[in-house]
Amino acid sequence: MVLYVATITLKNIPPVLHRSLKERAERNRRSLNSEVLSVLEAAVDVQERNTELLLEEAARFRKSLGFTATPDEIDAARRKGRP
Repeated sequence: MVLYVATITLKNIPPVLHRSLKERAERNRRSLNSEVLSVLEAAVDVQERNTELLLEEAARFRKSLGFTATPDEIDAARRKGRP
């Protein structure tokens, strides 16, 4: 398996932002790079998606609703203007 690691360069970082990131990194006992990665991951909600798990959760949710709808019933509801 080949693992690709991307590199980016940030330019024109305002001094206040740079200082704040450095202080935050120190508080969290991380390098500046690790802190920036942590902030970016939190900002974009990075997580691997487990499709099988999501499908299982969807099936449990549908079952919890206590009713089922056939594809024809769903189409009829859509035609009536209901989502």
